[in-house]
Amino acid sequence: MQIQRVYTVAIRNAETGGQWEKLVGFMGPDSREQALASYRGYKDGLKDADLALFFSWSHMNFQDGFIRYSEMRWTEEPITPALRGIVNARESDWF
Repeated sequence: MQIQRVYTVAIRNAETGGQWEKLVGFMGPDSREQALASYRGYKDGLKDADLALFFSWSHMNFQDGFIRYSEMRWTEEPITPALRGIVNARESDWF
């Protein structure tokens, strides 16, 4: 099996539980151009969600890939565990 480049357009918001959910994926010779066109199309209709264009390889889960483009518009995004740890560490210095 030949490993190929994969471009995935994904969204996350309250409805997806804060997890990236694949909207559409592209693989093949024109995949980058198709993914960019799709990303731009979704971007215009976005209101309260994060949108990202991921790059990964065909043997990987797209979520383990790299975000190449993003629109972060989800205003109710939860605090991540890493950020929570930083906040908690800073709060302990106050007392």
